[in-house]
Amino acid sequence: MAPSVLSGVIAKVITSSTIPVMVQTTCAVHSGASGGALIDTKTSSLIGLLCCNSKDQESGASYPHVSFSVPITIVQPIVSRFLKTGDVGVLRSLHICDTKVKKLWKLKPRLLVTSQSKL
Repeated sequence: MAPSVLSGVIAKVITSSTIPVMVQTTCAVHSGASGGALIDTKTSSLIGLLCCNSKDQESGASYPHVSFSVPITIVQPIVSRFLKTGDVGVLRSLHICDTKVKKLWKLKPRLLVTSQSKL
């Protein structure tokens, strides 16, 4: 498979407790592109690592222009620590343990909080 370059814009940065945990883009990410670089074309800076397209779990339809990336600010410190120590166990911290972040990555809607009517 030959390398490819995709174009798109950052549509949204999703945060959890003010920490970016997901970058939504309009790039048409194709199968096999996971792990590719999300680059800022103006600065050539690495923004994140491509993960997936949005997919409807019921119908199986995927939406190639709605894709998600892990922000490099999450990955870089862990990889740097691994490169310094050589300890593979350091990479376990990439496993998502936070329930709120897991729900964000599963694209589950937030629970709606409704108040009782005063009528």
